[in-house]
Order: sequence, then C-alpha cells, then structure tokens
Amino acid sequence: MICLQPVKQKSVFIVYYTRIKLLKGVRIVKRKVLTPLLICCALLFGLIAGFGAAGLVPTDGRLPSPVFSSSPARGETVAFRLAGPGSSDLDPVDIYDLACRQTVGVSSEINSVNAFGQLASSTVMGTGFIVTDDGYILTNFHVVQEAYYAGQTATVTLYDGGNYDAEIVGCEEDNDIAVLKIKKNGLSSVCIGDSSGMKVGESIYAVGHPLGSLTYTMTAGIISALDRSISVEAGKSVHMFQVDAAINSGNSGGPIYNSRGEVIGMATAKYSRTGIEGLGFAIPISEAAEYATQIIKYGYVPGKPDMGLTVSDMSARAAAYYGVTGGVYVSSADDAGCAAKAGIKTGDIIVTIDGADVSDEISYAAALKSHAAGDTVTVGVSRGGEKLSFTVTLDEYRPLSASERAKQADRQQELQDRSIWDYDYGDGGFFSWFESLFPFRMR
Repeated sequence: MICLQPVKQKSVFIVYYTRIKLLKGVRIVKRKVLTPLLICCALLFGLIAGFGAAGLVPTDGRLPSPVFSSSPARGETVAFRLAGPGSSDLDPVDIYDLACRQTVGVSSEINSVNAFGQLASSTVMGTGFIVTDDGYILTNFHVVQEAYYAGQTATVTLYDGGNYDAEIVGCEEDNDIAVLKIKKNGLSSVCIGDSSGMKVGESIYAVGHPLGSLTYTMTAGIISALDRSISVEAGKSVHMFQVDAAINSGNSGGPIYNSRGEVIGMATAKYSRTGIEGLGFAIPISEAAEYATQIIKYGYVPGKPDMGLTVSDMSARAAAYYGVTGGVYVSSADDAGCAAKAGIKTGDIIVTIDGADVSDEISYAAALKSHAAGDTVTVGVSRGGEKLSFTVTLDEYRPLSASERAKQADRQQELQDRSIWDYDYGDGGFFSWFESLFPFRMR
C-alpha cells in the first residue's frame, strides 16, 4: 500500500481505494518495430509475469471486441428491505452468518497492451452485497471501473461458490457507487439501516474479501467519526464516515453492519502510512441506497449539474504567472456545453462560482455539487489578466453512452497498441510503465 498524505483542505484526506489488482500473465501480440534485443527482453518479462498462464486472451494482435450493455432506463422502482423500529442486537456469530449469505465477491478480467506490445490479463477484485432478492448488487464504482469503460464483463461469486455474469446497470462515479445485476432469484438481501442515526462509538462489523483470497473475512470495530470529506483522487471528494475495523485491499464495496445486523455503510477506502492504523472509511448506506434506487430506475443519477469543461489544478508558479491567487485552469471546453455557449474558453481560469471561491478541483466540484441541473450561476473568470463574469445555466450530466464508451475503448487500444519508441508513459513516467511489467499490483 502506498503512503498517503493529507491535503490542505480541512477534514479532507487523500486515501486509497481498497480493491486489489493482480496481473495474471502476458503474451506477445505485436512486434512492429522492436529490435531483437527488445524482443528478448519482452520474452524475459513475459516469463517473469507468468507467460502462458491460464485465462490469457487471444493473441491475434487485438483486444477482444467489447460487448457493451446499453444500460437503458429500466423504469423500475425497487423496494429495498429497510430496518424496522425496535430491532435487537445480534450475536456477532449470527451477523457473520447473515453476511455470508448477503455478501458477494466482485471481479473482472481486464486486458491491456504494455510497452513491449504484450497483451496482459489482470483481475480486479473487490466485494459487494445483495440489495434485492432478484439479483441487484451494490458495490463501489472503482471496483468495476475498468470493466465498465472497457466493455468487459464483471463476475459475481456467491458464498456457495457459484459464479454469475453481472450486468453493470449503471454508476455514480462522483460518489463511487455502482449497481450490478445477476440473473438469479431467491437471494438473501441485506437489511438497509438508517445511517443518519449513527453515533460515534457504535459497534460495527466489516465483511469482505481482503487481498482477494481471504474470502468472507469479518473484522470488528467502532464508528470513529462522522461526516468526513474524503478525497480519493484529484478533484473528487466523497462523504464518508470513519471506522477503526480493519479494511484492506479487496474490501472495497463490502458491507458495514451495525450490531443489529443492518447494513449502515459500504467499505471504500483506508488511510495507510507507516505507523498509522485503524483509519478506514465507508459511504453511508442511506446515501448509497438513494443513488442505487435512481440508477436502477434511470440508468444514472439524474439532476447532476455539468458545465462541459475539463479543468485542472494550478501550481503556485502557474498562478503567479497568470496573476491569480487560485483557481482552476480550463483545459478544454465542449462547444456544445453550457459554459462554452456562455463564452467561457479553453485557457480561462475559473476563480469563483456564484461568489464562492474556487481554489482547486475539489472546491470547483463542491461548488457544482451545491447546484442542480437547470440552475443559473455566475462564473468568475480570469482571462489574460482581465476579470470577466459569465452567466451559465447548468446542463444535466449524462454518463457516456455505450457507443461513446466503445469509441473510448478503441482509442485506448490504439494508444496502447504501439511500440516502446512512441509509448506514452503517462503522468507516472517511465517508472509507471516499468511497474506495469510486474505480476502483482495492489491498490
């Protein structure tokens, strides 16, 4: 687990998701301009990473054609099993018995091409839990993120060992929620507790699949704190509560039970650093269940605002160069988006939204979250040293369609299917590429 550092915002921490990713094996699929020496190196690394391992994808030089679910609006209104008043405490043994019937493993096979033109197959593993007896399952979006965008399938494993193909019904990326559906009835669904009534000091139990192999592990602890704003990646913070129960890689998406056997949260992340233990974080179930209800009905969460912009943080040096004390840089503006139509351009620096200061991606996202699609806001912009103001009526955010995801997957394949000489190392540089050659990677 990589060491993590707290960011400057009050009560906001950078943490890492608790899923696990294992690289299973590689196979040569392309030898466009590689020299004999590089071919030998590729073969050597292929042997190290498990050349010829079971489950490798075809070696025809292309990734398998994606099969996308269109995730149409289902129009379904599901009724989750809610906790009733006066529930009594259960013995931890009984809670574990419930959890074994309600908790599932979630995995997906991800295929990619590395710098040497080798096709690598890896498995992303996490946890989920059953929310309806006809097969709807809740998990973290980051557990199925690669499968969702690559059009590759997810697999759900029940306690009895049965494996089922899972449709990714829809996702709420900003709040790290995904809904899956398997074709099976008569399942044991969780009882949804009221996370709004949680109190610090209450006993909790986390059940999941740490390391992907220690299946159905239960750990115990207490609620350590409420209302944490947790940043899990640049520009994205998620509302969570804090627990001291052990949460490890592979626990992502798993249930957090209270002493009555009701699910009150979803294990999502942990803060990991030498000398620091017992800092786990979970999404409150009342929020997760509300998102899941909308995803099942519409295929996405409606009403979310969007300006059609891609923004990025500015370094202190860049801010000084542009003569601002903070803000986010507009890297691109969709011509069809509301911001571009209002006059905001690529290269602008957004410094305020409706009077609220925008200092970085997190504050930008928070300012948008405080509004709904259709709201009209005033956006303050710095352009070439000039202060400008634009009136913007916010669009509704819509997730990528199946065809758009297919195009994105094709583009990703095109970028990956290149020789080492023109390989894009990305933000991680050469060492990020080199790390991809090793057989085990945990997140």
